[in-house]
Amino acid sequence: MKHAKDVLIILASLFVFLGIPAFIYGGRLYSMYFEKGTDAVSGATVEIPDQPSGEYVILVNRSLHSDTMPEWESFFHEEPVGVIFEDLVCTVAEGDAGGLELAERYRARLAENQMKIKQENGLMAASKAQWGVFDVMAFSKEIADAYHIETVSENRDIDVITVTSEA
Repeated sequence: MKHAKDVLIILASLFVFLGIPAFIYGGRLYSMYFEKGTDAVSGATVEIPDQPSGEYVILVNRSLHSDTMPEWESFFHEEPVGVIFEDLVCTVAEGDAGGLELAERYRARLAENQMKIKQENGLMAASKAQWGVFDVMAFSKEIADAYHIETVSENRDIDVITVTSEA
């Protein structure tokens, strides 16, 4: 009888210390200690997409990036750069798959949420480029020619960067 009472006390204690927390927190305790998720190293690894082949035109509003223009030029030419402490909004013409692919590659090379990509009607994007109402724009050469983006190069507040890559 004495041993049965001791066994009941031990079982009740185990239930209080283990059973109640397991009941309250459900599977979170198990997953926290036993399931393997991403660790600090593998979670920080980002795969950068391949650079699309072809010729591209990148417009940078110099008035918004006057202090860091040399760093951005190096960045867009795929040269090594340090940390650039500016955020970008990169506009891409709707339907410009090459321009979008290039913009996504650049976004992957930057810190998370440092570059936002905005797709816009091509004619509207060309008009904004003409008036300098943008941050950064990426066009494939074909789309840039179709919307006559070369006329923007006359504006000295806009830096025109041509990027060429082979397949």
